[in-house]
Amino acid sequence: MSSARTSKLESGRLLSERLLAEDMRRVGVTEKPFHVLLGNTSCGRGRDDIVRHPCSDGLPPRSIIRASRDVWTVSPEYLMCQYAARAADPSDPFDLVDLILVGYELCGTYLLDASIDDGFVTTEEPLTSRAKIERFCGRRGRFVGVRMVRRALRQISEMSNSPRESIVSMLLTMSLGLGGLGLRGSLMNYEVETDQGVKRVDIAWPKLGVGVEYQGRKYHAVEQAQREDRRRNTLAGSGMTIITVWNEDLRDPVLFERFVSDVTNALGVRVRVRSEAHRAQQRLLRARLLNEIKPYIKEPS
Repeated sequence: MSSARTSKLESGRLLSERLLAEDMRRVGVTEKPFHVLLGNTSCGRGRDDIVRHPCSDGLPPRSIIRASRDVWTVSPEYLMCQYAARAADPSDPFDLVDLILVGYELCGTYLLDASIDDGFVTTEEPLTSRAKIERFCGRRGRFVGVRMVRRALRQISEMSNSPRESIVSMLLTMSLGLGGLGLRGSLMNYEVETDQGVKRVDIAWPKLGVGVEYQGRKYHAVEQAQREDRRRNTLAGSGMTIITVWNEDLRDPVLFERFVSDVTNALGVRVRVRSEAHRAQQRLLRARLLNEIKPYIKEPS
């Protein structure tokens, strides 16, 4: 992000509800309540349109970004730290898995937006990266949630292009202890040279020549299905083994096990889940992430 940055939090008065809503609307933010970082801890009490985040201490360098002439926002790196503080609080239901989901979005090329039909928009470039978040944490020093940030960064893959891709990646690559399969070494939206130009693979293990493509539901229009078949054939022609995953494969336990078996066989690895507790954790993670993916799946009409 190339916008102007600062670490100074203005101590002026909070705008009225109407004026704040107008400023937010100008930068594309319409969903309330608005989360507001306040230098004056007494500002905004009793208002339903905002969630107050008092900040009486100094801010880390480059932690505030100018979004428009009148609106400043916290940097993606500082936002990750704020969420990490929540994940480190045992009384807050927001946890490490939630933090990893936020990290996928910040380090990916999509942004959640409940105001549009798809629930998200795609972007040209990620807001940040794992390396930038790590550097920000280093400059900030010790703070509540720093260990949680670093735990999350070890589980995040960059360059996801949708919430659906993020969730498939999490199921495949997160550590066994968190309910994932621990299939490390993947890259998201990996570029592959083909006879028809550069194509992208949703989740790829380049060194092993294996890729996973998310295709949504199986009941596409004929033209859509034909386009996808041609794309998969092109990718396969590049020398990569391409495995397709559909919504049904994620929902149905038997189909999901078959999908996992296809991936691990192609990679030439075995996933050893040594206890029933780990199996239960994997089932819980899949159920939880399936619930997260619901808003972004279009069912047949």
